[in-house]
Amino acid sequence: MKKLLPLVLLGLLSCTKSQAPLTASLSVPCSSQTYACDYAGVDVVQPGPAPFTSLSPINTVVQETVLSKARISRVTGPSSGGGVCKTTEWNSTPSGGAYDVITNVNGTLLGLRCDGGESYIVGFNPHSLQVYPASGTFTIKCNGSLEFSRTNYLEAYCTQGTTLSVITFVKELGTNLCGQGIGSCPSITTIPTWATVYDFSTCPKAPTGSPLWHSILGVGRGDTSFAQAFSYSGGQNTGHILFYLKNGKCSTFDTQGNGTNPIWYNSSNVATILSSVNAVWTIHDVTSNGPYVAIPIGTCKGTACGGDGPPTWEANTSNVIMFNGILGASGHHDYSMSYFLNSANPIINRHQLTSPTASVKVGTLSCSPCQDTHFNAAVNNDTDPILGTTAGPNGVWTAPYKNEVYGMSVTGTVWRFSPCWTSGTTVTNFWAQNCIGAPNQPRTVMFITSDMLGQLGKTGTLNRWDIFAVGLVGQ
Repeated sequence: MKKLLPLVLLGLLSCTKSQAPLTASLSVPCSSQTYACDYAGVDVVQPGPAPFTSLSPINTVVQETVLSKARISRVTGPSSGGGVCKTTEWNSTPSGGAYDVITNVNGTLLGLRCDGGESYIVGFNPHSLQVYPASGTFTIKCNGSLEFSRTNYLEAYCTQGTTLSVITFVKELGTNLCGQGIGSCPSITTIPTWATVYDFSTCPKAPTGSPLWHSILGVGRGDTSFAQAFSYSGGQNTGHILFYLKNGKCSTFDTQGNGTNPIWYNSSNVATILSSVNAVWTIHDVTSNGPYVAIPIGTCKGTACGGDGPPTWEANTSNVIMFNGILGASGHHDYSMSYFLNSANPIINRHQLTSPTASVKVGTLSCSPCQDTHFNAAVNNDTDPILGTTAGPNGVWTAPYKNEVYGMSVTGTVWRFSPCWTSGTTVTNFWAQNCIGAPNQPRTVMFITSDMLGQLGKTGTLNRWDIFAVGLVGQ
């Protein structure tokens, strides 16, 4: 994860020869619980030519032809934001993982991230798959983490320094650019209001000074809790302080603790040494479903340091689950309401958080060849399918599920929504190489980063990359 730099609020250029009306509010033929209109075959499918090139304008919409016949749009391009970014390339998530909350609760506001670090919010129509309006009118800066509310479609959260704020938008009267009905769309032309939620500098054992790095902001279900890690000495993998906010009270988890064991401090600053955890570590990033917080390892010292599953704290208790030491718990991960899910390549497993050593297979992706996968689970329940991407060096496939956008049910059914069209190597950046993506909160659109097999042009010696939206429910 790179440090988040200023957030700006503005619209993206929307004119294109092939766009559908931005006021479209289309019916969809299947739901985000079953994806019954999507392809679930296991045959070997070659992706074919990339459907976007350097000549494809923003908001161009195409239909892929080899898997679920999904409609796909180009969300960003060199002209996005009017050239105010340090670079002109865009990444789909701030973290480089899939667990970020990148849209509001109904998918009509979308957070974008410039490769140079700046973040932006645009309007989005989840039916036509297009951003709006045609031009931006104001700027809102956020030098920290941007995540959206899980309950209110007019709210987002932003950390500036150590201050967590809620940003509240108003409705745009008389228009239906987002496709949700006239007068129901968030306005991105009226300046939203800001209100302080909490200042993490008042948490127990909070260091003095300004943080030099922060994780993403973990927003718990129902917006009832927030978790964020900071470093006051350097960048990613140097911090050891995690703050957890619930019901207006802050507790602190110190992964370095006494040098042998971590320590957590309750909101009254009472310390508990976690003597059963024989490891101290620096923090790579943070994610949370609310009651549980993943605190992945950057560097580690101690006998409990083996493996790559994330230590997971049951917040405000002395319970720490060292998934890095549990068989079948390695690889990229996320949390549903009651489960930790992970990719023990090529198997997707889940572990009930109250009984974590029991590893239950959810499903499998072909391992010929093995590919990296990142996925997103729904924190509000344990039944929604996970949504993810696979990626590796592009080639002629001899097995299914290669360089694809996919969904997997809790019973192991795999839906194949679309190819990624990623080159899959260091000829492009990390996000595009791995087809990093995350869904909107309704789980009807997946936003991915791709270099479109090198057809978008060049950035120095690298293939250019951009964000693309994949419709998942036939819209």
